[in-house]
Amino acid sequence: MRMRFLPLLLTLLITLSASAEIIHIPDDFESIQLAIRDDNTRDGDIILIEPGVYDDTLNFAGKDITVASRYLDTGDESYIARTIVQGNGSYRMAVFRNGETSNARLIGLTIKNGYAQYGGGVYFNATSPRLSHLVICQNVASNNGGGVYATSEAAPELDHVIIYGNEGDTFGGVNCYNGATITLTNSIVYRNTPTEYPEELVATFSDIEEGFNGDGNIDADPIFEDPDAGDFTLHADSPCINTGDPDSDPDPDGSRADIGAIAFMHIPDIDVNPLALFMGARRVQERFDGNIRILNIAAVPLSVESISIVEENSPFSIIAGGDRIDLDPDESVVVTVRFSPVEVGEFAAGLRIESNDPEENVIIVALTGVGLPPAPEIGIDPVRIDFGDVALRSNNELPLTVRNIGSADLLIESTMILDAESDFGVEFEANTTLQPGQSLAIPVSYLPLTLGDHVSTLRITSNDDDEQVIDVPLNGTTVLPQLRNEFVGNTGRDHSFLILSCEFAGESLVYGSEVAIFNQNDLCCGADYWLENRLGLAAWGDNEMTEAIDGWRDGEAFSFKIWDLAAGEELIPEVEIVEGNESFEPNGLTVVRLSGEAAPDGFKIYIADSWGMVSAPVIPEETNIVRLWAPIVERHHLMIMKDGGGLFYQAQFGFSNMRPWDFGQGYQVRGLAVDSLDLGGNYVASDTPIPVRVGWNLVAYFPEEPLSVQVALQNDLDHVTLVKDAFGHFFIPSVGFSNMGPLRRGNAYQVRSSAAAEIIWNVPEEQVATTPPGHKTPEHFVAPSQTGASMSVLLTGDKSLQHGEIAVVTPDGRIVGAACLQGPPPWGTAVWGDDEFTDIKDGALHGEALSFRHFDGRVESPLNAEWSHSNCFEADALAEVKLSAVSILPLTLSLESPQPNPFNNRTTLTFNLPQTSGLKLSIIDLEGREIATLADGEYRAGVHRAVWNANGVASGLYIARLQAGGQSLTSKLMLIR
Repeated sequence: MRMRFLPLLLTLLITLSASAEIIHIPDDFESIQLAIRDDNTRDGDIILIEPGVYDDTLNFAGKDITVASRYLDTGDESYIARTIVQGNGSYRMAVFRNGETSNARLIGLTIKNGYAQYGGGVYFNATSPRLSHLVICQNVASNNGGGVYATSEAAPELDHVIIYGNEGDTFGGVNCYNGATITLTNSIVYRNTPTEYPEELVATFSDIEEGFNGDGNIDADPIFEDPDAGDFTLHADSPCINTGDPDSDPDPDGSRADIGAIAFMHIPDIDVNPLALFMGARRVQERFDGNIRILNIAAVPLSVESISIVEENSPFSIIAGGDRIDLDPDESVVVTVRFSPVEVGEFAAGLRIESNDPEENVIIVALTGVGLPPAPEIGIDPVRIDFGDVALRSNNELPLTVRNIGSADLLIESTMILDAESDFGVEFEANTTLQPGQSLAIPVSYLPLTLGDHVSTLRITSNDDDEQVIDVPLNGTTVLPQLRNEFVGNTGRDHSFLILSCEFAGESLVYGSEVAIFNQNDLCCGADYWLENRLGLAAWGDNEMTEAIDGWRDGEAFSFKIWDLAAGEELIPEVEIVEGNESFEPNGLTVVRLSGEAAPDGFKIYIADSWGMVSAPVIPEETNIVRLWAPIVERHHLMIMKDGGGLFYQAQFGFSNMRPWDFGQGYQVRGLAVDSLDLGGNYVASDTPIPVRVGWNLVAYFPEEPLSVQVALQNDLDHVTLVKDAFGHFFIPSVGFSNMGPLRRGNAYQVRSSAAAEIIWNVPEEQVATTPPGHKTPEHFVAPSQTGASMSVLLTGDKSLQHGEIAVVTPDGRIVGAACLQGPPPWGTAVWGDDEFTDIKDGALHGEALSFRHFDGRVESPLNAEWSHSNCFEADALAEVKLSAVSILPLTLSLESPQPNPFNNRTTLTFNLPQTSGLKLSIIDLEGREIATLADGEYRAGVHRAVWNANGVASGLYIARLQAGGQSLTSKLMLIR
């Protein structure tokens, strides 16, 4: 029972005349309206209503009287829900329209089920009464103001009132008209249909759905205990607690006033989670720490007086958080209990917690555990490997981490792909031994040669008695690569080509290769994939309605270019016209055969429409930079290029201070469009030395074979300290970390050397399989890339961050670096600097402070970061950062109210798990039949969401039921078609 300190009746009696009477309902009159009628009451009288349901209306008939429940004389707020004045849906519930003043008062009732054209719940016309501690719900207006309506300069004041679940054609909750003003204080307006408010409403320190201007107003679900059952008591998690007008009278417990009709009473209230802690089956001498959180869920301090293990000489001990402590509201302490069995057997003990909670002075947490003999135990992560969408014929790799989580040596006997014909592969040395706590990463590869979904199984055998065989499902989806040649398409005019065959050196073009057609100005007019024995291809004509030349023009010749997907090179075929035109003709048709002998001589450099780093393993015949790059410049596809010493060629202004092309060096290129440059000349030997100076160098890559950076630089690790590619991936020899893919011809690489020396690329006598990291592109965090300057960041720290995405953020919220976390640390990411050749701020500025955020697939959260030096951006610097996450887990099992509810087709249910558990979330009808299962299985501790799509389900009331950890929670859902 919640009691106000001073009953309101006493306050009223102090101010009333001696002639005022108190009339009791139903003792003095059978109905409330009968008591008001005629001469039964006069100004100043009080009508006091006993608990009950009254099918009555309250027309004050111009009298300045007080109508109230027993809340008025007791201060007991339970009378508000127990004293109900309701209609049958055919008349208005409370009426003030005969000049009532502020001395007319309505206090401590629930008013519901009224109906009228205006103001189905409460109606004001040219009056100014005061209403307080009311629940006005489920009233309907055929026009507007379903809950409350005021007109004709009425000026009522409402304090501590709940207006909930009312309906109208417009203004479902509250409306004012014709100069009227309604003043709301400490009140809740929620779940009214429709949700809209008049400009004349004056609200302060109130909770108003969708928000309303005014001091102290909030917009949040008030979280009642059970409003559907008429219980409008504020739940302990309600945002309305202690957020009322600070100048209002305090709540009975002395705390700041709450928003709403019923105050939340604060007493010391302890929450302990969990109440039973099973420490698992642990090997002898193995240590396992479990956490028990003690939380003060009240608004007053909680004293935890003592924490102790009840049983002596047990394998349980308190290692953290066992001291006496005073907890402020919402403050918590974590008690860490260690289980370390010294012998085989079952063990039980109790953790005794004493506090000043009057209802739970002593809580005993049951501690149990099992001691097992030493044995090996295998652990794998992840339990399923999903490569996602992968381009045809691209080599991808993801790590599978195998750990010995047991207490004896683990022998990994073998690994194999069960389907020998699959596109998946694994490299592993059989009969590898892992000591307790040791782990290794097994690379699993995926090189798809056909389109579609692919599945297989990786089988691991070991000496783990419980799991001698573990099968890891593998899956990936092969998609076509992105077309290399861009074209406008659908210009309104096209010329069709039928390619009967495409052969090079007597062999048909590889499946998935690209065939593109160009006009005589080297403009791509159409492109498509070679998937069958022939190809139909549309070549698009110039759109004459635009000024730009965006297609093939009448009378122009054509040519073809082929991208051989298997060889990774561009081919220029000979064209045999079998039938049709040699130039563009709208709606024309040309039938051709394409053929060729081999790739062209020399080497082709590719540039992108952004920053990149290029080189060529040939000594070109032309070494003058301006003349060498003239074809690219003439097509207006080059902005600037720079060498490793800072000399540059600015194409727009025709300025160059660069030395002749040096085949051993790399170059930074800022392209304006995707293009390529043919360099004729003799290839250099793979082991040709490349001089490097102390500090940063930009070097070319010579070997024909793509090699991992560790293998390629094997001869130079004594002086190479850091290597970067154009994408910001890097290799740190001192710690053995690399997130770089294999080195390839045509690319250039930044190499930082500690001495003046030479780079001599190492090419093994036997082919060494390259195992590039399985790079995934972040989808949640979007960062710039290849802006011309980057900072390399090596990330270590919390192993709980093995999945999801990491973002590097500037103080103003710009994301300047992002990476997907794959497996345990360390990880690496590039932080990109600002590109000076763009008008926008797309990267970090020099000296700008950086912070980190994590996305786990559901929510973002900030991370703690310990930097090896300054946390500011510095181009070409290397920083080490230790990350740690603050894990905030739910304290209790709970099923939140569905959102939305009622709903038309789809609604979302959120459930909170304090610890990993098997659970089932299902939808049942009122007859107990299961309609749908939304979740079933083991879920990790945390916040989870499930969506119910109620297609095909009839309108009505349904129950969501969550079963987990021996508990069953329910929530009501209303489906409305």
